[in-house]
Amino acid sequence: MGKAIEKVNPGRKRNRFTKEFKLEAVRLLELGEKPATQLAAELGIRHNQLHKWQEQMRSKGPQLELQQPVVPSFALIGETKLAGYGHRT
Repeated sequence: MGKAIEKVNPGRKRNRFTKEFKLEAVRLLELGEKPATQLAAELGIRHNQLHKWQEQMRSKGPQLELQQPVVPSFALIGETKLAGYGHRT
């Protein structure tokens, strides 16, 4: 019938982020206190992901669900990601 589709990296899991995580990440990006690349590294995401979320919020508004995979909130993925944000630990 059809060919079986084989995954390139079958063991790789896609990261999922909550809406709250995305909203906070975009808020921090828009504050402009840090470059997007640095902010993304601190949050454990790619910098282009920040810009995608930002564009989605601008086009649809924050009340709508952002269209990227939805990982636990900041508290669940490690408070060190945002706790004391902007301060050296």
